Amino acid sequence: MPHDPIFGFRVIEHLGSGARTSIYRVEDKAANVFALKHLIVRSKADRRCLAQMRCEHDVARQIDHPGIRKTHQLRVRRSPFRVSEAALLMECVAGQACDHSKSKSVSEVAQLMLQVAEALACLHRAGWIHADVKPTNLVQSPDGIVLIDLGQATRVGLRKDRIQGTPGFIAPEQVLRDRITQRTDVFGFGATLYWMLSGKTVPTVIEGEDLYARGSGGQIEEGLPRLIPLHEHRGDVPIELSDMITQCVAYAPDDRPPGISAVLGLLDRLARRS
Repeated sequence: MPHDPIFGFRVIEHLGSGARTSIYRVEDKAANVFALKHLIVRSKADRRCLAQMRCEHDVARQIDHPGIRKTHQLRVRRSPFRVSEAALLMECVAGQACDHSKSKSVSEVAQLMLQVAEALACLHRAGWIHADVKPTNLVQSPDGIVLIDLGQATRVGLRKDRIQGTPGFIAPEQVLRDRITQRTDVFGFGATLYWMLSGKTVPTVIEGEDLYARGSGGQIEEGLPRLIPLHEHRGDVPIELSDMITQCVAYAPDDRPPGISAVLGLLDRLARRS
């Protein structure tokens, strides 16, 4: 952990590191506490990370929802010809990411994921897709669950030039570089719900072999392993929930629920059960 302040903020503790960034808990001169994502820009990959930080800040500023982490400032330091360092000042969410969660009941998971669905619905109404829904991007705080990391967010209907996502949670259209829609987040949501109730990931397509040669609209579904329905992993999972998750992670976007609002009703009923 650096001893010197970062962009004038005093470092309290190191919270974690990503591929290119480090995240710290910091405070300003008035003792206000924030999370700060710090990046040293040296390479092309670092510049891509800087673009993601800009995206995260731009999107978060447009959204006002307690289930989506807020950002406050993006500060940069420039060398004569380029940005050499950047810091994204964010809401400090106390809690643990859901990939550290212990086994929970179906109703407990339903309560948590209902909050995630409501946050995603807000994001979608604003015209944005998160495009990276997974347990590590969900933080359970004392006040509820918070969706973080909007760095891969994209406008509804766009195609991405680069494949971005995580095996076990990435939708096929992201790998094939097809249009990103609300159904893309439905896939990530369903895959996350599957993992939170079983500890297992759903089969997903990933980069490899001749995938790039297939191009947009390619078909690779035949090579995917069969998805084991969730109720076969856990006998206490209602069939209706198991079937809904299977629909959410369908290979073809048109076979999934049309939007996250379509799953809210079922989750609400399950969350109300003791």
